[in-house]
Amino acid sequence: MYDVSDEDHIPFKVYINSDNIPKLTSSINNGRAKIKWNNMTDNDISKYCMLTERCLHGIHIPTEAVGCRDTQCTNVNHIESINKMYNDIVSSLIQAGEESSQNKKRSYTNKPGWAEYVDSLYDTSREVRHMWVNAGKPRQGPVYDLHVKSKARFSSMLYDLSRIMKMHYAKRH
Repeated sequence: MYDVSDEDHIPFKVYINSDNIPKLTSSINNGRAKIKWNNMTDNDISKYCMLTERCLHGIHIPTEAVGCRDTQCTNVNHIESINKMYNDIVSSLIQAGEESSQNKKRSYTNKPGWAEYVDSLYDTSREVRHMWVNAGKPRQGPVYDLHVKSKARFSSMLYDLSRIMKMHYAKRH
């Protein structure tokens, strides 16, 4: 029936047996801050590598579970062992990241005009964003509209302020 076709596609059906899809299990994802690699110095990265090696060294590797050849393994001991190993690895990497970036001083510079023009819009934008996130990040509706408008007002004012400051700086030099 479809040997010759002048269409750009041939229709087909796919049946998926969802009984074979593995169940998701809980794991660590507590929303901790991520490492800002672009801010890390070579010394920070070396420290991170050393801390990572130290933290990972103590993790138990469940050789029986890792060596299991059954791709559809349902052995509860294997699943629990691999989940524990995974959570231990994630915790170790988070710990190494936190320790290697501890005591970092952020360098804030005062932006002329920020307090007068941008600060209140920034605060409002953050509050509205939290409201939007707590509402499940809807893609439409009043909460979404408020989020988009608030973000746009803040971004626009920030852009205008930076443009004015560049023009002011260019006139002085």
